[in-house]
Amino acid sequence: MSKTALSHLPTEVGIRIFKIVLYPEGQFSFTEFVGARWLVCRSSSQWLRIVKAYPAFWTHIRIDLETSAEVVETYLDRAGTMPINLCLDFHSIDNYFEAHREVQTVQQLVDERMTIVQKMSHRVQLIILETEDRELYDCMQDALCMLHAPILRDLMIRFTHIPSQWDYGALNRPGWSASNLPAMERVHLYGTLFPFPFASPQYATLKELRIFEVPKERPISFTDFQNIITESPNLEELTLWGIYCTEVQSRPITSTSIHTLRIRFGPGTSFASLVSNFDFPALRNVEAEIAHQNDIDSAVLCAQLWTRVTRLKIRDNGRDMHGIPALFDLFRSVTHLDATECEGSMLSELTRYSDFHIQNGRTTVFGELQSFMVAHAAGREVLQFCLRHGAKERSDGHDLKLKEVVMVHVGEPHGAHATSVEWMKVHIQKFILRTVEYKPRESVETEVARVIAS
Repeated sequence: MSKTALSHLPTEVGIRIFKIVLYPEGQFSFTEFVGARWLVCRSSSQWLRIVKAYPAFWTHIRIDLETSAEVVETYLDRAGTMPINLCLDFHSIDNYFEAHREVQTVQQLVDERMTIVQKMSHRVQLIILETEDRELYDCMQDALCMLHAPILRDLMIRFTHIPSQWDYGALNRPGWSASNLPAMERVHLYGTLFPFPFASPQYATLKELRIFEVPKERPISFTDFQNIITESPNLEELTLWGIYCTEVQSRPITSTSIHTLRIRFGPGTSFASLVSNFDFPALRNVEAEIAHQNDIDSAVLCAQLWTRVTRLKIRDNGRDMHGIPALFDLFRSVTHLDATECEGSMLSELTRYSDFHIQNGRTTVFGELQSFMVAHAAGREVLQFCLRHGAKERSDGHDLKLKEVVMVHVGEPHGAHATSVEWMKVHIQKFILRTVEYKPRESVETEVARVIAS
């Protein structure tokens, strides 16, 4: 685009084009192309005028191994008074020290970056820390624990290091202090090595806690976990995805505020024993991944936890798991079932189990079910299940409560899928077809041209 053509565009149009070029995924992010902003700014004085008029472009600051203090200062200046989102991305550290090993240690590297972070800490609302280096991770953990960030709401730590024998043994390191992070609402931990990175459990503002892929070489301490759950009075959402726990004790872990639980059972019985201690009277929503027969066995061990669940989302991997009926028996109170990520085996078992109950004159499985969401690929299993649970007219006298079936379909249904849709429209009291349009993403050039034309 020529400078002459650009100069005639309204600033609002220029901003839209800038967003397309810099953020092709359609949202503000920490772009992989670290120098993208500088390249665009230097292309013309008109572009520089446009980006300076939009402070939000400068609120996402990515500090890597090469970032200088001058670059960060420029970001802060152009972001004005807006809150800052900070990403500390320390990947490929081995390559960096290959060139700098004689002049800089890991601790020096961390100290330099943290000096920069300290200056902006009063404006930071999100921190993401990513690294695979154990020594740098330890140094960053120590440094960030001393950080006072009064408006920090989101903390994400992603550690992709594969543990070795040198990682085993006790870790006595400082934890996060609630007094330093008085506004923190969401904590996401991926593969962390710490038993639990909190110095004190009294986080009055914490609403969401997610823990992913904790290695068995560094399991979570039961006591630490119990403390953070029971002493966070406003914690509403808890995600435990592939974690290990050690020294599980038969002591209740109580929370009167948690209403949503996302869970994937790990191998062995320790995690199931941990979950069986949960006492969450407000729990209503559960999202569970069922990948193995052992997962079903683990869920059965926690039977008392599911009695009040009304919304359930299940994932499976298509394997034949004969214990599924035992799982269904746990969720008698479910009114909304999301099976969009289930394959045929789960739904086939569900249908067969329903038939068994009906033939024996018993209440159908999921007897309280009102809404059922399923993917189009489920096919015949969906038809059979809906026929038994949601037909407008039934001759067996059952009082069916299923009123709504939502089928998610990519594109308009055709062939056998179209026939299934027509059948459901006739027989189901309320059938909703939610089509998801699939189309290849436009190139940046095409999208920019369309914006200019409009």
